[in-house]
Amino acid sequence: MATTPQPDSVVRVPELPNGWQAVNYAILQDGLLAILAANVDLVSEWKRDERGGPIGDPYKVAETAEAKIFTVGGNSVDGSSVFPLLTPFPSFDRFPDGRWLVVGGRTRGKPSARIIEKDGSVETPFMLGDGIEHMKIDERGSIWVGWFDEGVYGNDSWRLEGHEWPPSAYGVAAFSERGEILSFAPSPPANGHISDCYALNVIGSDAWTCTYGEFPILRMSDDGKAQWWETQLSGPRALAIQLPYILAVGGYSDDGDTAVLLKLEGNATSELGRWRLPLNVGFPNQVELIDGRGESIFAIQDSTMRRWHIGNFVEAVGHSS
Repeated sequence: MATTPQPDSVVRVPELPNGWQAVNYAILQDGLLAILAANVDLVSEWKRDERGGPIGDPYKVAETAEAKIFTVGGNSVDGSSVFPLLTPFPSFDRFPDGRWLVVGGRTRGKPSARIIEKDGSVETPFMLGDGIEHMKIDERGSIWVGWFDEGVYGNDSWRLEGHEWPPSAYGVAAFSERGEILSFAPSPPANGHISDCYALNVIGSDAWTCTYGEFPILRMSDDGKAQWWETQLSGPRALAIQLPYILAVGGYSDDGDTAVLLKLEGNATSELGRWRLPLNVGFPNQVELIDGRGESIFAIQDSTMRRWHIGNFVEAVGHSS
């Protein structure tokens, strides 16, 4: 394999104020890191006994815990107002107007998508379904959701007017801030169905995904337009996009630390290069965060955040970025 381009930045993730523990991370539209933290020790709740069961009760603890979202700038953190945590599996992102969306990955049948106002007040929750793998908000405020297999094949009681199936049955869908469905993924040409959304990136008002089982690249907009490209990928966890190039990171088995540069050509892709990254984002995932936002891949491992820009990989294979 070729020599791996160095990260554009390597920064230490600042410690949170006393009493707060990181629960999840997100890369915002502007490339800033945000940390959703709780005032309880969920890590201890998830520890396993000799039979493999959790020692504590993370769901019960989360129901009464408080949460706060910290945005990181340099070595400082700026915290939002306090709001109820409610879920041990929160995904979150920020609307263009500064409000936050917090979504429970496992709903237990209850609406768990909550808009958090700047003062910490919570708007009426709405449903985005169970089994959420990815959630991002685009520049127009549309909410993009990708589900893993239990969400795609579950959510039997969730219906929206005019739709025979729950939105999660399509694998990827866009919603308004009121929970109205705007568009959903068409069936991929190779196998006829999305079973799992492995990676999701949003640029402008478009979403880019890579889905199980044949791992094609899908570009879709909230007005329903979509295009597929076939690939030879296997289990990527994050995408960076700089047209006509795609950088896919992660994969199964020995490809857990692999970055692959693709070029979109017609309805297919050509592989331009392959590298090893100093981390493992395969199965099991050994990083706290691996995500693609815009033209960059972000990873957090051992409290250190690295960022790789796709342009460096394009230049490494002798193309112009």
